[in-house]
Amino acid sequence: MGQFVAVIREFRNWVNSIPVLSLIMPFHYYLMFAGLVVMTVNSFFFHWSVVYAIGHYTFFTGAWLTLASGQYRLFPFALWGYGLYHLFPLKFLSIYDVSELILYGFLGYGVLKLDAYLAGRGLSID
Repeated sequence: MGQFVAVIREFRNWVNSIPVLSLIMPFHYYLMFAGLVVMTVNSFFFHWSVVYAIGHYTFFTGAWLTLASGQYRLFPFALWGYGLYHLFPLKFLSIYDVSELILYGFLGYGVLKLDAYLAGRGLSID
């Protein structure tokens, strides 16, 4: 776990060296959950590929910024939500959708364990 924390610390230093990313860093949760909401609303009502792309890139921009921020309290829930997003509206279920659910489920669990590890040891990414 210590090596991963060192990688995240260096990633955070790199993100903070880019002025645009350090400017939008405080809005990482908003970006991540807004992208998830945009993709979900688009899949239920509109089915426009441009709106999906905007939501997709907004979600992953927020996810990378959340990873760099060191604030992981809501990050597992966003990953699990993204995994569940691939199952709905349940018109057709493929192995790709199930594998994405499993992948993001394990990633969310890993981030939850990382947050517990850091909190239990009194450490932070800073």
